[in-house]
Amino acid sequence: KKKSKRNFCRVELMAQQVATAASGEVAFGYHPTVPAAYNERRYFGITPPIDERGPTRAEMASSQALIETLNSLGVFESDEGRAVRQSVIDKLNSVAQEWCVEEWIKTGGSMADAPYCELRTFGSVRLEVHTPDADIDVVLIAPRHCTRLAFFASLVGKLSADPSIRSGRVMPVRDAYTPVIKLRCGETDVDLLFVSLDELRLPSPLNVLDDRLLRNLDQGAIRSLNGVRVAEMLLTLVPDVQIFRLALRAVKRWARAKGLYSNVLGLLGGVNCAILVTFVCQRYPNAAASVILARFFRIFDSWEWPNPVLIAPPAVPPVFDTNKNSTKDDDTPLDGGMHNRYVAWNPRINPRDRAHLAPIVTPAHPTMNSSYNIGEPQLRAIRDELKLGVENTRRIDRLANDLFMTSQSIDNEESKINRLKDLWREFFWSFR
Repeated sequence: KKKSKRNFCRVELMAQQVATAASGEVAFGYHPTVPAAYNERRYFGITPPIDERGPTRAEMASSQALIETLNSLGVFESDEGRAVRQSVIDKLNSVAQEWCVEEWIKTGGSMADAPYCELRTFGSVRLEVHTPDADIDVVLIAPRHCTRLAFFASLVGKLSADPSIRSGRVMPVRDAYTPVIKLRCGETDVDLLFVSLDELRLPSPLNVLDDRLLRNLDQGAIRSLNGVRVAEMLLTLVPDVQIFRLALRAVKRWARAKGLYSNVLGLLGGVNCAILVTFVCQRYPNAAASVILARFFRIFDSWEWPNPVLIAPPAVPPVFDTNKNSTKDDDTPLDGGMHNRYVAWNPRINPRDRAHLAPIVTPAHPTMNSSYNIGEPQLRAIRDELKLGVENTRRIDRLANDLFMTSQSIDNEESKINRLKDLWREFFWSFR
């Protein structure tokens, strides 16, 4: 009972902080419209780091063994694979630009002054942590003359007629929670989302983190844009992007090996893993990848759910003028009128949010719980594997310290690395 009361108090405190931001006041001493990494502070995230020490020789050796192990498991894409993936994106971009011009001409415009659209990748491809067989998540961002109706009509027809895609490989899913066109280009699967901004022409350059882009968008469009906004913001919230990517690859490979990688089944998905790894990177900004991975298990093995994992303070919802007769500039935020359009995660005012068991909250507005469908059985399975992860990473740490810090072993560097690689292979391939 005491533990339950303590957990409730923590959730209530976090709910108050979230509510403070939603009400228009600044929470955590944080500027409401600027990512944490851009604020004038010495650290990333909400709280100061736990440990800012750099890596030891043993930790660097363990990280090298980790890289070689992941490479042997095939988690890195080859140069040829990257070239094929880029060619698919280029092909889709070419089709999208043609479609954008055609839709402009239908409105009576001329080809000479036709606006352009943009394709933005998100998810594992944008974070550069995808496996060779991963699909491509991409969002088509277009001016207002391109509509969702045309996206699912004329663009679907144009994609189906393309020789490299062909009919039967294009499947529009209009009524999905986030409307999407699923297609296959060559041997690569693509999930194509769409958002039509309330702009005659796209800003140049297009900064997807600008909250003003959300003006007059419906919930489907906001969700479609949220993926790319989260991906871009994640890359601004980690101290070392390369360490973050390596640690995230390791966590995703571990989750797959343990049967825990499936957001659809209420387990860990790519966004969940990315936010959790970002949280650990913020706590240990100068650590090696092997240390980030070990601390990942220790932090979340002892995490007291349902306390939410936040990597940036919740931002104030943007409010814009919708009165066409207003003398204010259209981009000027106002003090009221559109809060309800941007429904953000807030357990204090939303009963459904209060019932979430393991909130892992996205950083970009509108904040969402990326793990809303985790249930009791799934959380129990995740906790069991986290506990085993603590034990296994401690074994690896002890061996690394014995070999590189305290041992008088006559083994050469390569044989020591190989001994660490054996443990890392066991870590990734062991099943309960």
